[in-house]
Amino acid sequence: PFSDAEIEAVEHVLGRVLPDDYRRFVKTHGGAFVGGSVDGDGARSVLAFFEAGEERGLLSKLRTYPDLRADGVLPIADCELGNLYVLDASGAVHYIDYYGRSAKATKLSDTFAGFLSNI
Repeated sequence: PFSDAEIEAVEHVLGRVLPDDYRRFVKTHGGAFVGGSVDGDGARSVLAFFEAGEERGLLSKLRTYPDLRADGVLPIADCELGNLYVLDASGAVHYIDYYGRSAKATKLSDTFAGFLSNI
C-alpha cells in the first residue's frame, strides 16, 4: 500500500491531485499484481499496477515518460507487452499501445473504479 507521503509525492511531481477512487485503491492495494484482462480481451492484459517507489514505481515512470507527465497523465499499470494503462487529468483510464511506429491510445473507462470493474 502507498503511504500518504508517497501519494503526495506523486501528486507533487504530477502537478495535480489524484482521483479519490485511485487514491483509495493504492492506499489499500498499492502495486498489486493482477494477471487479468480488460473486458475479457486477451490483447489488453493487465500485468500489475505500479508501486510507489522511486526506483521502479510511479515516480520513475513519470521520469521515463515526460510527455505524459507534461499532460498530467499518470502511468498506473502495464501489460505483458510493456504497453501502459494511464490515468488522465479527468480521472479516465486509457490504454496506450506502443506496438508499431506510433503510440495509439484507447479510452477504456471514464473512472478508475469503472476500469477496475472491467478487469
